[in-house]
Amino acid sequence: MSTPDLTRFREICTRIADGMPPGCSWKWDERFNAALMAFEAAEKERVFGAVINEFVQHWDVGSIATASARVRGIVDSTFEIRPGQLIFASEANGDFILLAAWWPWANGSIISMRIGLYSTGKAPLAPKEAARCLREWLGVKEEG
Repeated sequence: MSTPDLTRFREICTRIADGMPPGCSWKWDERFNAALMAFEAAEKERVFGAVINEFVQHWDVGSIATASARVRGIVDSTFEIRPGQLIFASEANGDFILLAAWWPWANGSIISMRIGLYSTGKAPLAPKEAARCLREWLGVKEEG
């Protein structure tokens, strides 16, 4: 099996990581097989700017029905989108999706963002390989 070309996604993740506020770091979220960063709401504009510049498409709970079937499938099976939350996606060749979930916390002072890499087509991508890529591209800190 050949390794898929994920160059575009690596570039997106690298630019997002470079645009994050000082002191913010990525961790690994096993539950969603995604990179996770939580940050203060005061950094919202900076982080949002870095993300919105990299993802062509985004949806909220009222517009997610207009997303592609591939995006909706991942959202439905992986995330539960609620009011105030956003989903960003970048698709490549219909086989892979880089997806970011923007989740403000109920207390209003913290926002978390997860970025996951998912296979949606004929080219499989094992969850461990997706995790390896995201950890490398975003500089995810090892636990411990």
